[in-house]
This record gives sequence, structure tokens and C-alpha cells, in this order.
Amino acid sequence: MAADEALLRCAQERGTPQLIARFYGWDRPSVSMGYFLKYSAVRAACEGATRDVATPFLVRRPTGGGVVRHGQDMTYSLIFHQDWLPNDARDEAGSYRWVHGLLRDALISMPGFEGLNALPPPQGQRGKITDCFTQPSAYDLMLNGKKIAGAAQRRSKGWILHQGSVFSDVIARSLATKQSRLKIAMAFAGQQPIPRDLTPAEHQLASDLFTTRYDTDAWNQKF
Repeated sequence: MAADEALLRCAQERGTPQLIARFYGWDRPSVSMGYFLKYSAVRAACEGATRDVATPFLVRRPTGGGVVRHGQDMTYSLIFHQDWLPNDARDEAGSYRWVHGLLRDALISMPGFEGLNALPPPQGQRGKITDCFTQPSAYDLMLNGKKIAGAAQRRSKGWILHQGSVFSDVIARSLATKQSRLKIAMAFAGQQPIPRDLTPAEHQLASDLFTTRYDTDAWNQKF
């Protein structure tokens, strides 16, 4: 979460409309919750679901949406300026539709994703406060009747942070390969992206944000 916000802030400062694609995993069972969700309700739901196992690490996202359980998913983030989007996809619904269309095109060519499709409106509505992978929203990706990909966004000064997750218990390992992630990144960027780590400035800002925000009760329990 801290790295995503650091990338967003630094992109805003640079002002260069270049898409940034980041893929990352989790070092322990974790749950991320949408920015506006009530901490006590999410914590109670997590404790009720886990019972005999340790309660997962819980962190508040800078983006909206519902509750996402991490550990068996491929988590990714996109940071881009709204000018990068086609004219008919610059509102919130349009951007979800367009980004998930690119993701579908990348995934459907991989083994196990045959039959992948997007859930159209009005069957689902974005922004529901629910367990994200049990309650699909419009433009989420579905496979064999189950949601396998969803996302949430934060918009600031024309820039968009798009945080997404792809989950499939059958093919989770294939999504963890560098080749699969590169293919998805290429679909987003329209060309082969240049791999890079966080810059020293981005890394320092991410470290500061983690210490002062995402690892604190003041942030995670603010609502």
C-alpha cells in the first residue's frame, strides 16, 4: 500500500503520463479493506471466518471498494494519468471496463482462462461494501460463474491509482511467473515495459508512508 501511494505521488510530481505497472505478493495471510470501510466490522468478520487460525494482517487501502483476502492471489497496481485512457473511458465506470478488458485479453490466452468474461451492468454495481470475491461488481472478470478479478481506484489531480487482484485456486501458480506478469504488463502498456525497481526517492517515500500511515492504528482503524 505504501509503495503504491509513493508511486502515485511521485508520478504526480514528475507529471509524465507514463503508465506504471507493479506486481506484488504477501508474506503472510492478509486482508485489505477499502478506504471507507469500518475497521471494527471488518475485523469481526475476519475473526469469525478464521476461528481456529490466526487472524490475518489487516490494512486499509488508499482506494475504495470492499474486503479482499490476500495470499492466493496475484496483486497488481497501475498508476497512470487519465489522459492515457481513451476519451470514452475516462469516467470511473469506463476506466474499470477498459482496464479489465485489457486484463481479460492478456489472461484469456493463458491455460485455464478459457471462457473468461466481464460482468456487465446492471447485474453488478461498483462500490458495494462487501467481500469483493463473493459479490461481483460491474466489469469484474468472471470464470465458470466465479469472480476471479476485481479492483478499486483512487483519483487525484487527474492521476489514477488502480489496485487490482486476480484469484484462481486452480492456476494461482501460473500467475506468479515473471512471464505471465510481463504479458499482463505489456497488455496494459501496449508495448514491452522497461522493468525497474522503485527509485531511491520512491523507496524512501514508501518507507516513510509505511511507518507513519499503513503500519499504524491511526490509519487502519480510522473509521
